[in-house]
Amino acid sequence: DLATGIVGPATDGSGAPRFDHHPTTGVAITGCRIPDWPRVLAMALAGAPLLTPRRAIGWDIAVTATGPVVIEANASWCEKLMQLPAGRGLTRGAFIRLLHEVGAGGILERRRLASPEWTEFEALALAGDD
Repeated sequence: DLATGIVGPATDGSGAPRFDHHPTTGVAITGCRIPDWPRVLAMALAGAPLLTPRRAIGWDIAVTATGPVVIEANASWCEKLMQLPAGRGLTRGAFIRLLHEVGAGGILERRRLASPEWTEFEALALAGDD
C-alpha cells in the first residue's frame, strides 16, 4: 500500500499460493509495515525528477538502521515483477498511457503478442476509459 507502506501477501512468482508468513521462518509478511516508509517514498519521489526524461524508474531502496538508502535506480525494470504482489495485471489505464508516452514499444509489443485481450485494454486506456 503506497499510502501506508503496509505489505500484503508474498509470492514466489511460480503461481504458487500467496504467503501471509515466510514459508521457512514463519515470520509474518501480510500486514508488515515497511520501516520509515514516508522517507522511503519521499526518497523515490525526490529522485525521480533528477532522472528525467525517464518517466518510470525501478527503485531499489534498503531500509537501514540509519534510514533509507538508494541502492540503485533502474531505467530498465520488469513489469511482470511489479505485478506479482497484486496477483493481477496492473498494466491498465494510466499505466498503458505511460508506456505509450515513454515509447516503451518493446513492452507494448510483447503484451500484444502474449494476450489477445491486451489490445482491448490498450484501446480503452488510450481512449481515456479506464
